[in-house]
Amino acid sequence: MKREFLKNLELEDDVIDKIMAEHGKTTKKYLDKIDAKDTELGTLQGELNDVNDKLKSFDGIDLDKLKSEA
Repeated sequence: MKREFLKNLELEDDVIDKIMAEHGKTTKKYLDKIDAKDTELGTLQGELNDVNDKLKSFDGIDLDKLKSEA
């Protein structure tokens, strides 16, 4: 929300300040949640990359041959 929008509604500055403060509280709450999810996503992407790298290390291994040798 922009102050200019509220000014165009001919609201007084003190009212605009209160509206902006409340809007900021609400917005911050959601931005904090987004930041937490971004961090979680980054962690999960790193874990996925690690698992994919480990999985690639098994490329070319013949499981049937390993079973018969055991």
